[in-house]
Amino acid sequence: MIANDLLTSTLGEERIDVLNRPEDQLERGVAFTRENRFDDAESCFRQAVRLRPDYPEAYNNLGNVLARRKAYAEAAEAYREAVRLRPDYAKAYNNLGNTLRDSGKLDEAEAAYREAVRFRPEWAEAHNDLGHLLTRRGKLKDAEASLGAALKHRPGYPEALNNLGIAQAQRGSYEAAEASFRQAIRLRPNYPEAHNNLGNALSSCGKREDAMAAYQQAIHLSPGYAKAHHNLGRAQAGLGRHAEAEASYRESLRHNPAEAGVINDLGIALAATGRLEEAAEAYREAIRLRPNYPEAHNNMGNVLRELKRTEESLACFDEALRHRPDYAEAINNRAISLSNLSRLDEATACYTRSLSLQPENPYTHLNRALAWLRAGRFELGWPEYEWRWRRKETPQPKFVPPPWNGAPLEGRPILIYAEQGLGDTLQFIRYASMVQDRGGRVVVQCPEGLIKLLSRCRGIDRLVPRGGPLPDFDVHAAMMTLPSLFHTTLATTPADVPYLFADEELVGDWRRRLADVPGFRIGVIGQGNPKFGNDRARSYPLKALASLASLEGVSLVSLQVENGLDQLKDVDFPVLDFGADLVRSPGMFMDVAAIARNLDLVVTCDSAVAHLAGGLGVPVWLGLPYSGDWRWLEGRTDSPWYPTMRLFRQPAAGDWDTVFGRMAGELSERLDAITRPASRHKSAARRPRRVLRP
Repeated sequence: MIANDLLTSTLGEERIDVLNRPEDQLERGVAFTRENRFDDAESCFRQAVRLRPDYPEAYNNLGNVLARRKAYAEAAEAYREAVRLRPDYAKAYNNLGNTLRDSGKLDEAEAAYREAVRFRPEWAEAHNDLGHLLTRRGKLKDAEASLGAALKHRPGYPEALNNLGIAQAQRGSYEAAEASFRQAIRLRPNYPEAHNNLGNALSSCGKREDAMAAYQQAIHLSPGYAKAHHNLGRAQAGLGRHAEAEASYRESLRHNPAEAGVINDLGIALAATGRLEEAAEAYREAIRLRPNYPEAHNNMGNVLRELKRTEESLACFDEALRHRPDYAEAINNRAISLSNLSRLDEATACYTRSLSLQPENPYTHLNRALAWLRAGRFELGWPEYEWRWRRKETPQPKFVPPPWNGAPLEGRPILIYAEQGLGDTLQFIRYASMVQDRGGRVVVQCPEGLIKLLSRCRGIDRLVPRGGPLPDFDVHAAMMTLPSLFHTTLATTPADVPYLFADEELVGDWRRRLADVPGFRIGVIGQGNPKFGNDRARSYPLKALASLASLEGVSLVSLQVENGLDQLKDVDFPVLDFGADLVRSPGMFMDVAAIARNLDLVVTCDSAVAHLAGGLGVPVWLGLPYSGDWRWLEGRTDSPWYPTMRLFRQPAAGDWDTVFGRMAGELSERLDAITRPASRHKSAARRPRRVLRP
């Protein structure tokens, strides 16, 4: 052990000063390096090369100390001097490769590693380092060859197995990668990086629960392993467990506070739990740390659009595209914002540009279909709408008989199945009679709650509940594929109403129950299905109907069945509520239909009740958000689907006051026309009821 800075040794009568021997300076520097005394080590190595300028080992060790201190340029210079002095010095070449790799000079690093293995072909560590670099460069075939060589020369080499798994995963061979990581773990059970990488491979295979277990083991072995906490959060987010993901991201940031990627993912978790302002703040911080971070700019645009700051969102997408012009997802998201601003031609052009980069992206195809349908370009929209089946969350049902191609059926049985929500089923069941007219024996599969209502529709030979056993059939068609099969255009939209029919006995029952409700009766509903993606925009609070409730002689009747019933306690005007009775009814839509038949008008948000009222042919006024659903087209106050429907659109995002102010104004004028000015002072109970026509 070296105890003093100046050490001398005695050999007989001769005193030799160690400071004058380069070998001892080298030995001393190595000892200081082991003690992490890098300044002292550097001094010793520099003294060694001063004493012996042709000392390659001293230059190599000097390079090691400089590399530890991230003085990469000086370290590379020292290594190059070492290999100049000793051209076959494999260790110096390998160290030079490490330094060049860490300083981002990957071409030069690869050349240095190749020299190392050329001069020392049996050196497993050099093959491993070369393989790891080749993986990073995307040269996966060469990488696997190098890592295979490392394992040939050292079969039980956990690091090489781990790196081999990384290369295999990068080329999509996740099962092979999983096997490599598991073998590395068998050889070294306390290898946190291998557990983390195993989690990545499992997550890529969709085995997120198993992936979470692997990440948790990595964290157990290394509690401060920020990457493992981050990856655990991503697996949790993939399972929809966003609150848990948030906790994992925050733990990762506790160990590595300035990691922009984790902060970006934290923003995604916050947005998924509805904390949009917090999400925006997270994205801002990610962008502050990494200004050229296109994903964070893109996500910021998405959250600003959700916050109804749609114009601002466009600037974010533009910034994302400035940093990555071929960023197909940002182009798609920019198109969504343009669509929300009713700039449909620009939106369609953006979708088309995005598809030029990702031609098989089903989400972008579907978005373009919806833009075309909303613009009334049905001839383009309906065929493109078939891309919905390519999405992973909506796989097409697998039936043995083939899909129907629209040809005459000549008495053959056909299955028509409802694929989406209640409102979609109520809108498109009208096509059943058209299928029957083509010679089909029509079997309709639908939600059980609609069977009683649809049993009265023309064109249906048999109804079966979704999930129940199916009868034999020769061909099948999804209900929302039928417009494409019938080549429906704006001019040929089938609009014969009524095509839905209430039970006349129930209509009579509700007529008696509503007999004491005075004046002009309006059925109201403000809340759609909250699971629908855009429900926050399309639904409105019932208290927004105050301007309608204030009209003289108007009585409001709630048609709310389940969602939104709690809002009734928040209004300060009378609303007759039958919600509890409707929830208990086994065919609640039959009761809602019977009530609607006894009303003068239905006022609703974009919900199943809107389609029910339209299909029944009763007057219905539909309040729409600024950017409405595709089926209500663009800029129209009427609907080609429902002749008795009027559309009232927001003039600006979130402006329901203007919508219901317009409704109240028009209703007041029509009531005046119905009742005559002289009768305006009569009691509401004595006013004659009239059916309001659109």
